[in-house]
Amino acid sequence: QGYIYDSIENSPMDNDVIFEKIAELALKLVDGEVCTIMLFDEQDNEFHDKVIKGEKEGIHRNYTKSPALKMVFNEVIERKEAILINSNDHPEVAPSLICAPLMIRNAILGILSIRKKKNREVFNKKDLHHILSLTKRASLNLENKILYESIYFNIMDTLKSLISSIQARDHYTEEHSRRVT
Repeated sequence: QGYIYDSIENSPMDNDVIFEKIAELALKLVDGEVCTIMLFDEQDNEFHDKVIKGEKEGIHRNYTKSPALKMVFNEVIERKEAILINSNDHPEVAPSLICAPLMIRNAILGILSIRKKKNREVFNKKDLHHILSLTKRASLNLENKILYESIYFNIMDTLKSLISSIQARDHYTEEHSRRVT
């Protein structure tokens, strides 16, 4: 499992690539069929598809809009914990489904939802544990990336302010200061 987490953490990627990688890893970890990552908009109380990965991803574009599934997503948001559903519990939702929150500082960023296994076996507690490990590591990685970007932009803003103050005093050094930045 270590190599799985390293592949997320040890490579500088933009957020879209990180989400794609998380979905691919989730499918491999638990032999899933389709994995969807949705971002949660707290103001509108809406879920927005970010990534859909899997064999039948085209078919499942509207799947996340189903009212029964939205109730499951809302429960994950409300409880701030993962849910494991098998066909006996909710046949209208999926043969087997794991929904886990992606959290940053105890706030929900989104949900990772992974559907039935390819061989139609249901997900078990071990699968749930693997997905929870993945979402926790992924959430930490995303949080670190956000913090890093925030620090980077603060430093750049500080340097730009410094250039402006130098320029106000000495136009000759303005271009040199920009190159140094």
